[in-house]
Amino acid sequence: MDLVVVGVGAVRDKKNPHTWSPTGGNALYLYHLTPKGVLNELDGPVAAGTNPMSIASHEIGTKLILYSVEMGDESGIRSFEFDKANSKLKELNKSKTDGNDPCHIIIVTQENTTYCVAALYSAGTVNTFKVESDGKLSAIQGSFDLKQCYKKQEHPRQDAPHPHGLAFNGGLVYVADLGCNLVVSLKLDFGTGSLEKHAEYEIPNKGAGPRHLAFTNDGKQCYIINELDNTVTVAQVEKTGALLMKASYSTLPEGYNEPPPFDFYDAPSHAAEIVISQDQKYVYATNRGHDSVAVLKIEGDTLKTDKFVPTTARLPWTVAEVVDSPFVVVSNQFNKALKDPGNVTVFDSSASDWKVTDTITQTNIMAAVVTKATTADTNANALPLPTAFKSTTYEMAVQVGKELSLAAHFPVTSDGTIKGKIGADMTTEDASKAAGMAASSMLATIKSKAGSLDKVTSILEITACLNTTDTFTEHEIVMKGVTSVLEKVFGKDVGFGTRSVVGVTSLPDGAALQVAAKVQLLEDKD
Repeated sequence: MDLVVVGVGAVRDKKNPHTWSPTGGNALYLYHLTPKGVLNELDGPVAAGTNPMSIASHEIGTKLILYSVEMGDESGIRSFEFDKANSKLKELNKSKTDGNDPCHIIIVTQENTTYCVAALYSAGTVNTFKVESDGKLSAIQGSFDLKQCYKKQEHPRQDAPHPHGLAFNGGLVYVADLGCNLVVSLKLDFGTGSLEKHAEYEIPNKGAGPRHLAFTNDGKQCYIINELDNTVTVAQVEKTGALLMKASYSTLPEGYNEPPPFDFYDAPSHAAEIVISQDQKYVYATNRGHDSVAVLKIEGDTLKTDKFVPTTARLPWTVAEVVDSPFVVVSNQFNKALKDPGNVTVFDSSASDWKVTDTITQTNIMAAVVTKATTADTNANALPLPTAFKSTTYEMAVQVGKELSLAAHFPVTSDGTIKGKIGADMTTEDASKAAGMAASSMLATIKSKAGSLDKVTSILEITACLNTTDTFTEHEIVMKGVTSVLEKVFGKDVGFGTRSVVGVTSLPDGAALQVAAKVQLLEDKD
């Protein structure tokens, strides 16, 4: 099955007594979420700069890339690659933003082009960075200044534009701006990375403070969580991308009026994150102060309170679902005494009361992202692989250092080796399929020898012999069968090194073809 990775961002800001801890923080931590909802630590702490309060993930082939924000005077976006075989995170690069305090990032893709889009709370801008083929981020490609949308507001925290949340729907980037009390839609040019204003939509409630937003899978409905008045606004999405604002619904129990958790809170609670359940039947919203996840049932274009799930600690910032599972992951900034450390809690949402399956403690948690990392082993299982062939007369694979040399592998079915002469009693298309079978057999041998296909870092060499007629010339087309299988399993990021193919008059036992290879493996660490 896929590797479910939970990335956690822990902050430590000496200027803010509420996010200061003498140890830990300003780092990323990775956990593996097991099928039983248990978190096992993979890596961390990995230095991530000041206040990594937003994390996003992206897969390139079989590579899992994580991106995190860095706030403060050295503001920017950092990229990291997750080494699946060693369960380690390594930094790729950092790209500076055009102002301070990026607080939310998303990854958007159109055709084969991908961008990281960042909302900068203090600067009041939205930046775009192109995601390169290796996962690194380019320099800024585009920037949009939300000052052009700002009109004076009454709430003291709405003193300027403060873009806080982003979402992508129907080719448009939607920005929830807490300071402007608006949702602004932007056109992203995937050729240049530039941003252009499409439209702006005012939240009906004055002083609402839109913080984040989420769209249904069909893109026809939008839910906007408002931090300052603790509501969720429902909006209908028109074919043009326009938002038709409907009603707003409270994220708090009726009559809730407890003292605020901190003196700088101007309300008993501040709403934070919003997601839509996988079955599209519920909206989940976190309440910092009431310290709960509000579960709101979707009924047409209205919402109805279903329940409030208490979090196991204080100030829940993020909530995330694990795809194709009942698990919901919530990050809590502080413990019940409103002090460091906070925690990450995993809930089983299939239980009526959202049963807790695991909790891990960590310093000042403000972000948690859940992603399924596709592995080479997972991709290979989808083929599926045959049983590794074993010879009684020679080794099918020999490892020297990091290099694994593979003996010739033949295309084999349940009826035995595929035989024939390509160009006479076997077509090029059938030969290409047979070559793919030989490649699958090689992968089975690699997995048997190395323990995991995720240990393959590079395909160094592929050699093949084809049993052909004297006039056959479509050797390269046959070899596409090998390349196709390897790409399905490894993606294009492992590379395919050198390749050679020759036609011969005969092969052992009349086989149609044989394929051999050399691959490079990760070095085993004792």
